[in-house]
Amino acid sequence: MKKLIAALMILFLSACAKSQGGTNIQSTSTNLTLLEETLTPPVTSTVTPMPVNTFTPRPTMAIPLATSVIQPNVWTHSGITVGDFLALAIDPENSDIFYAVTRHDGLFKSRDGGVNWSAINNGLPSTGIQALAIDPATPTNLYAGTGNGVFKSTDGGEHWNSIGIPNDIIRVLVIDPATPSTIYAGTRYNGVLKSIDGGADWADTSLTGTSIYSLAIDPMAPTTLYAGTYNNLFKSVDEGETWYPANGDLPHTAVHLLVIHPTTPTTLYAGTDHGMFKSTDGGKSWSAANKGLINVIVNTLNIDPTKPHTLYAGTNYGIFKSTDGGRNWSAIGTGLTSNDVQALVIDPADPTSLYVGTNARGVFKSADSGVNWSMVNIDLTTMNDYFYALAIDPVTSTTLYVGTSGNGILKSTNSGTNWTPVNTGLTVMWVQALAIDPMNPDTLYAGIYQGGPNGILFKSLDGGRTWHRSDTGITSFEVQSLAIDPMTPTTLYAGTENRVFKSTDGGVNWSGIGRADWSARHPSWMNDCCVRALAIDPINTDTIYAGTSESVLKSIDGGAHWVDLGLTDTDIYALVIDAKNPDVLYIGGWQWGEQGIAFKSTDGGVHWNKINTGLTGIDGIEVIQALAIDPVTPDTIYAGTNKGVFKSADDGENWYSIGAGLSNIWVLALVIDPADSTVLYAGTSNGLFVIHQVK
Repeated sequence: MKKLIAALMILFLSACAKSQGGTNIQSTSTNLTLLEETLTPPVTSTVTPMPVNTFTPRPTMAIPLATSVIQPNVWTHSGITVGDFLALAIDPENSDIFYAVTRHDGLFKSRDGGVNWSAINNGLPSTGIQALAIDPATPTNLYAGTGNGVFKSTDGGEHWNSIGIPNDIIRVLVIDPATPSTIYAGTRYNGVLKSIDGGADWADTSLTGTSIYSLAIDPMAPTTLYAGTYNNLFKSVDEGETWYPANGDLPHTAVHLLVIHPTTPTTLYAGTDHGMFKSTDGGKSWSAANKGLINVIVNTLNIDPTKPHTLYAGTNYGIFKSTDGGRNWSAIGTGLTSNDVQALVIDPADPTSLYVGTNARGVFKSADSGVNWSMVNIDLTTMNDYFYALAIDPVTSTTLYVGTSGNGILKSTNSGTNWTPVNTGLTVMWVQALAIDPMNPDTLYAGIYQGGPNGILFKSLDGGRTWHRSDTGITSFEVQSLAIDPMTPTTLYAGTENRVFKSTDGGVNWSGIGRADWSARHPSWMNDCCVRALAIDPINTDTIYAGTSESVLKSIDGGAHWVDLGLTDTDIYALVIDAKNPDVLYIGGWQWGEQGIAFKSTDGGVHWNKINTGLTGIDGIEVIQALAIDPVTPDTIYAGTNKGVFKSADDGENWYSIGAGLSNIWVLALVIDPADSTVLYAGTSNGLFVIHQVK
């Protein structure tokens, strides 16, 4: 069982690491193929440079919004969201205007250089955007290629209307720079189509019945076009009326990326499954342009409009630069914290200024031609992360902390409306456990996933502003759970991948506890058993419970000795104690072939009863990842599952799904506002959500 969970986690991490594989994104000056891919949440521990400015994005990361509209009884993204960020585009006349496409949340616009963003999806379909083109003469005219045809806006994206080619996926859009009413669309199923009246009517070109991956138009002679397909490259010199192969020495492979030299349009670059190639004769012949780019996937390419021999390539291994027309490449990117660069644009007003969109680390800017990079805005930094850990300040409940799977710790002081990273001193950015000192909320502890020699437990004394290592004596590789003694907060417990550790001096020193007893029960303990959940009796704090990947254990002497409470072969992910009646316990987890793994004990763990009514059936719950008890009405319990949040108002006897907007999202953490128990926060595989419950 636990090996399956581990396998699922490995598969998920592998999917994240390889999300760029097999598809190359084109430069924002041309277009790229969208990779239609999905991501399955894991079972995890609780706790005017270019005459035409167009692109076809590839999914990587979503834009989180700084504010959310709260609706009663509806789960709402709380300030930060997670999804796939696709690409960036800059208005050719006003470089303060940015557009960003996301997979799950549609299209966003910034009017102040990326500081603030607003959604502009009015009229766009839910099938998502695969391509965006900006009219070079009238930049308020935008065209969006979607999974259901072409849409147009004439007011800078505020409103959209369908203008044709329904029932096809529009992968690429390019606009004639001399006659902007002429538009070409590269489709998934029907080749290249053309409109000469701003998209009102569309007609086939002679390149039909094939899947178009990339499309580019000659900026100086726009009657000439190039189209990359799944196995070939074609050229037209008569506005698409006829096409002929232009693959020359190119291997017969998918052409994902096409970029034309802005002043010498017979020079063009093609990104393929076999690397980058260059032609200087309009596609008649090609040569490899890969020196320094070996074994990387080029996702995006852009050319400096004032120095056309200077090129920038965004790859799955960071940013590379060439100053000799692509013959040689070298890595650049000091300050860039993500190697996976998905989009790259050059400021038309200042070509020394570049912006890149990255996988899981946000948007970065360079003001010195790519040498040094800095983050543009924190509201673009938490993407493709899972939100494993949540903590609320017990004194000031408007202050929240979240632990993420790649961006460390984020803090909000206004109930989740705005967020700030608080990572100074952290050496590992995957945080899967958080704990706050109940008597001094400025003191926090963070458990790290697979920190190993870089640190697996950190402490802050100033509300998260700075952190220092606090794991002396912990010999494990990661911390999966944390618990603080509510009466003596200098006493802490840390659950790791192979045992529990205890500190009695506020985390300065740690010692292993309980290992001898558990080794007798679990011969393979050091390799297989994980302590995913810890809970301390709030009245008798020498009583501690540990939920492991094998069973539930209990100590009544501060961890010196442990007894097995049963529920063997149950992978425990959540364990909570009723603060008003500590003999009442609830656990949630996973069992092979079972649904709704929720148990309750009313005698301190001696006996257990399954409480899964409403959690089983055709759409039954496979994993319960988090549990929370209402501190005011403890017969109300919440369960975070692989299918959203469920609620019981009768001590767990019956369960039902609560709130729209979270029905099929993996919930990893739950916390209740101590000042208002109708407010519930959920850390998920798709961001942070909040619900305000109103009867």
